[in-house]
Parts: sequence; structure tokens; C-alpha cells
Amino acid sequence: MRRMHDRPYGLLLHAGQPRGTILFEGDDHIGAAVNMAARLADAAEPWQILAPASLIPGAGRTKASLDAIDLPGFDESVDIVDLALVPALVEALNL
Repeated sequence: MRRMHDRPYGLLLHAGQPRGTILFEGDDHIGAAVNMAARLADAAEPWQILAPASLIPGAGRTKASLDAIDLPGFDESVDIVDLALVPALVEALNL
């Protein structure tokens, strides 16, 4: 994502990363994790990768921590982090 940010492609990337089991039905991916990924991606602004804070222990105590949000289809609000702002993760994955 960082590499794409500096390119002249005009794409404003964003993503959602869930925690949970992804089920397959034929060629489709189904389940709460898939729905959460879609809702997080919908809520993400350009260049954000939103994920539940529980996905990466300790991320909720960093500058990547954001306010809890309500996601359509989920009963409770979700504490989220922006994975694009977790320097140790970016460095570890050589992004």
C-alpha cells in the first residue's frame, strides 16, 4: 500500500482485515469474518487498513488505535486499529 501511495495510478486503496473463520461455499467466501472484512473496508478511508484491535496484541496501545465503531450486522461496537500505522508490522513485513 505504501508503494502504491507514491505511484501516479490514482487508486485510493483501503482494506479491512477481520479475525475469525472464513468458510467456503462453492467459490464463495462466507461467514462473519468475511462480512466484517467488508464492513471494515467500507469504513476505511483511503490508505487505511482497518482491523479489530484484538487481531494484533498491543496494537490498541499504539498510535494505530482508533475509536470503536459500529459495523452494520454486528451487535457490538468494535475497537479498531489502522494496520497501516503500525510501524513494527510494516517493518516486519518489509512494506
